[in-house]
Amino acid sequence: MEVEDAHAPLREALVDSFSFNKNKRRWTLFYVASTSSIVMFGILVGLSSWSVSIGSRVNDLVSQGHETLEDVQKMLPDAEQALAILKFMCNHENFTRTYGHNACPTW
Repeated sequence: MEVEDAHAPLREALVDSFSFNKNKRRWTLFYVASTSSIVMFGILVGLSSWSVSIGSRVNDLVSQGHETLEDVQKMLPDAEQALAILKFMCNHENFTRTYGHNACPTW
């Protein structure tokens, strides 16, 4: 004994209305939108990984800059003492007689 489905023609009509043959524009738009979403996701993943790698490089650069500034701060008192010695030497007449006034900077 077989039971006939009273809604079979309606079901077939609905399946046909959603088929690719009847609605080519709708399905083409769906496939294009899906493909573009996947491509955009790939671009976002690539940009994210690129920005993370740049962030790690910036962190290394900042730490190197900090080390450089510490070294400059260590050398600065020596440079100030050297300038004081140079000013003292330029005021002495034996130095200016031997090397001339061009050897001394103008302050």
